[in-house]
Amino acid sequence: ASFAKTLTQSDANNGGGFSVPRYCAETIFPRLDYTAEPPVQTVIAKDIHGETWKFRHIYRGTPRRHLLTTGWSTFVNQKKLIAGDSIVFLRSESGDLCVGIRRAKRGGLGSNGLTSDNNPYPGFSGFLRDDETT
Repeated sequence: ASFAKTLTQSDANNGGGFSVPRYCAETIFPRLDYTAEPPVQTVIAKDIHGETWKFRHIYRGTPRRHLLTTGWSTFVNQKKLIAGDSIVFLRSESGDLCVGIRRAKRGGLGSNGLTSDNNPYPGFSGFLRDDETT
């Protein structure tokens, strides 16, 4: 199972959180204990480089919604994410939670929208090909 979401301005905002759609929270993430007040857990996901990311997943607010809080801004900053980029959460065959990104086209001088290896799916090379990319 996998889920992709295009980041909003508030998702990509430094210091903000990530609003997790219910489908992702309920089918991709580990099950939350809704009897706890508030329902909260640490979600651990691995990226294609093998780096582990920890996020605090909480169900709160009015109306109640799923959010990633602690750990999210570090991820945004380290990956240099902006609004329009997409994030993907998926469960591997072994049951591990994986996280990937797909960058929106960045404008700029000389930019033709292609990566150096002409990969049509930037950010997903590790999921699509057996060989390691740099």
